[in-house]
Amino acid sequence: MLLSDWIEELRRRRVLLAVLAFGLVVFAIFRFVDPRLLGFRLQEWPMTAVSVLLAVGFPLVGTITWLLDARRRPGSTGSQETQGTFRLDGGEGHCRVRWSVQSP
Repeated sequence: MLLSDWIEELRRRRVLLAVLAFGLVVFAIFRFVDPRLLGFRLQEWPMTAVSVLLAVGFPLVGTITWLLDARRRPGSTGSQETQGTFRLDGGEGHCRVRWSVQSP
């Protein structure tokens, strides 16, 4: 398997998107935690612990995303279509919404 094929598979399974989203969450956590730890005049070990836990989270997020996508039906090309109807009855009238979602 070529590197470009592997990266394309990561994109198809949305692993890169999940890891990017986790990275943004990690950045937000650091921006929130760092000033509070300095404000409380704590030692450096709490920030180190937060850093280690978040660093361990990156491969976990990638692995879990890969595995959850791998649980699709065998032989599936990855595209699934979901259809449904939502009906909301209220007051004088009703509202009916139809949707159709096709995932790549």
